[in-house]
Amino acid sequence: MNKIKNYWTKYWKNKSIKGLDQQSQVARTRNKKPINGLLWEQTLSGLVKKLELNKKDVVLDLCCGNGLIATKICQKVKSINCIDINKKLLEVIKRQKISNLRVLHKDVGRIKFEEEKFSKVIWYSGIQYFSHKDIISLAFKIYKFSKPKSIIYIGDIPDQEKLWKYFNTKLRKRNYFDGILNDKPIIGTWLNKIWLKNLFHLVGFKKVVIFKQNKKLIYSDFRFDLLICK
Repeated sequence: MNKIKNYWTKYWKNKSIKGLDQQSQVARTRNKKPINGLLWEQTLSGLVKKLELNKKDVVLDLCCGNGLIATKICQKVKSINCIDINKKLLEVIKRQKISNLRVLHKDVGRIKFEEEKFSKVIWYSGIQYFSHKDIISLAFKIYKFSKPKSIIYIGDIPDQEKLWKYFNTKLRKRNYFDGILNDKPIIGTWLNKIWLKNLFHLVGFKKVVIFKQNKKLIYSDFRFDLLICK
C-alpha cells in the first residue's frame, strides 16, 4: 500500500467521533467550526438537482461517512449502497434503520460489484484521500459499475490551481511541505481539473463537466465539483 493511502486509511479507520456533531464527525469544518445547517441544505439541494435523482435510481455513495448525504436523499431513490472504512460512522447510519439503505464496511479501493449496477454514483469530499494512482483505478471501477447514461457526482475536490491561495503564509507553507515530507499531506491530494477531465474521458465517460461551488459554501474558495455522464 502506498504511504499516502496508508496514512489516510489509518486516519479515517481510527477516527474517533465521540462527542462530535455530525458535521465535525466527517471533518466538515472550517477553522474548527462545523458547517451550519442552512449551508448544508444548500449543498444537498445542488447535489440532488445535478444528479437528477428519481425513484428508479440505484445509488452508490463512496466514502459515505455518517450518511450526511445518503440519509437525506434515500426517500428520493430506489436504494443506496453506502461504503466507508470507519465502523463508528457507519453505526450512525445503521441506527436510523432505513430500509432501502445498505451499509458496507469496506475500503473503497477494494470494492467489487456486478457490472452496470448503479445509475448514480456519489463521491463527495472523499477523493482527496486517495493518491493519483488510486484515483485512476477507482475511475475505471466506477465506469464498470455504472449503468449506461448514469451520472457520477464527485464533490469538494481540492483545486491544485488554488494550492498557494490556501497555503498563503510562511507558516502554512511550512506546514504544507512538512506534511509532504512526513507522508501526512494536509487536506490530501490536490487535483488538476484538466487531469481529471482527461482521465474520465479516457476511461470512457462521454461528458465531464467541471463547475464552481456556490460561493457561500465553506470550501468554495479552493475546491470545485465534477459531474460525469456515461
